[in-house]
Amino acid sequence: MNTSSFRSTMNRALTRPKSSCLRSRSSSRRISETSIARSRTLDEVTREIAALRDKIEGRRDAYEKEYQRTSQIIESRFDEEVRKVFKRLGDDLPEGLVQLDRDLADLVEGYLASRAIAYKRFDKAGRVVFEITPGSQLAAEIGEGLRFATGDARGLTDAEPLNLAHPLVRAAIADARAWPGGSVELLLPRDATPELAAMAGKVGVLAVTMVDYAGFEPVQRLFFGGVAAGAPIDLLVAARIARAERRPIVRRSPSVLTRRI
Repeated sequence: MNTSSFRSTMNRALTRPKSSCLRSRSSSRRISETSIARSRTLDEVTREIAALRDKIEGRRDAYEKEYQRTSQIIESRFDEEVRKVFKRLGDDLPEGLVQLDRDLADLVEGYLASRAIAYKRFDKAGRVVFEITPGSQLAAEIGEGLRFATGDARGLTDAEPLNLAHPLVRAAIADARAWPGGSVELLLPRDATPELAAMAGKVGVLAVTMVDYAGFEPVQRLFFGGVAAGAPIDLLVAARIARAERRPIVRRSPSVLTRRI
């Protein structure tokens, strides 16, 4: 072996351990850096999760406070609206019951008149009382009673109370629904308003519509409209005209308002 070959062999022998050592150090450095990077990433994720949790907690607290505040507002307003509704119903109920008694009395009177049944009508203690003349031919389902009265049934001992379930009222309702229509003469009440009195002698047409209101306070209302002498009638005046006393007339002209004598 010559000198150059010997040196080349020695160099390769000395170089291999050095290269191997360098690779080991590089691998250790990469492992250490990877561990540190992973450690930092885990810490960052942990901090981000904690921050997110705090943010969610804060938002949830704010939402719960807002929900509670909104619920209180809704409940307070709802309670206030309910109180207003019941107060209005309480205020309107007495007058509404009085008007219902008037309507029932007018309905029954119209039925008795259309059947040519002899009767007497008079007011007594805030009630409308009907006395049927003995011997009158009433429908069998009405019974044998000859004295009827509107108003509260409590304390009523000398007459049958008129209400929507009474056979006489039911017969009157059925008769009214079967009316084919036609001309009627309306009588002005003695206490007619100037607007209503101005309608005397005029010929016109009346129409009525029932409207249903569904909801917390379901109600049914009647709305009246009409035309007289070619001009529309005020809605309030039309409602008063519709409640005026009426009698059938043998003519083809529309409704006529006449003065009560």
